[in-house]
Amino acid sequence: MNQQEFTARVGEQYANEFTHAEALYMALPNTDKDVFCALWKLEKETGLIIFSKLSRWVSAYKYEMQECETFAAFARPFHESKIAHELEAEINRMAAAIRTAAGAMNHCPSA
Repeated sequence: MNQQEFTARVGEQYANEFTHAEALYMALPNTDKDVFCALWKLEKETGLIIFSKLSRWVSAYKYEMQECETFAAFARPFHESKIAHELEAEINRMAAAIRTAAGAMNHCPSA
């Protein structure tokens, strides 16, 4: 995803956060751009904590790379297979819940 795609999906008010968002998005290679950006925007607008665990992992991984490239190369497959897959599953569950809630709201009678 490039900066223009990110900005188009989340709005100009978050355009300056692209670098951080891109690092998180790249850590979740199987996550849809639209779902990622919708959850990014939702987190920013509501204060929900969606990407904090992933953000901590990305920061820790960058630190590991700087401190010990050999360890980082060894540890990356574990992190990708365990944490990234858990987070992708959680993102998919959240997206489904949001779609369900939105559908329910569309079927509520007006007051």
